[in-house]
Amino acid sequence: MQDYIPGLVFDRGKTVCKMTLDLCERQMHEKLSVFFALAWSFWFRRNKYLHDQLLLSPKQVADGVVSMLKSYGQVQQKNRIQLMQHYKWQAPQSEWLKLNVDGAVFSKLGKTRVGVVLRDDHGRVLMARCKVETEMEGIEAIELMAIFRGLQL
Repeated sequence: MQDYIPGLVFDRGKTVCKMTLDLCERQMHEKLSVFFALAWSFWFRRNKYLHDQLLLSPKQVADGVVSMLKSYGQVQQKNRIQLMQHYKWQAPQSEWLKLNVDGAVFSKLGKTRVGVVLRDDHGRVLMARCKVETEMEGIEAIELMAIFRGLQL
């Protein structure tokens, strides 16, 4: 990490919290995004190996950090209004309908919820539904169930 954040004293005995505080105390706020991108990438690499038996190379991790920080920098350049306009819901073409779906997992309850909203080209809600499902494995399965429920409307 020292190569990416000059001045950061890396000590194996330091916690992530202590290293973060050190950066703040030394007025190195601009380095926090680099620090957290690196920390998250190490965590992601570890999980990929533990759960998927996939070992990412250090270069793949570094490339991911560079890409993440580039995207973060682009978003930082936009103000909140620009972001809201960029990510604002958009109506479908004239005389078309748009189906938006989402899913959420409540692991402690052993449940999954899916929600769907059908809107017309003026943004009016025509139908909406939220349904509790049994717990499912994987984001893809949850999103597919939400699409399926939406098509059942």
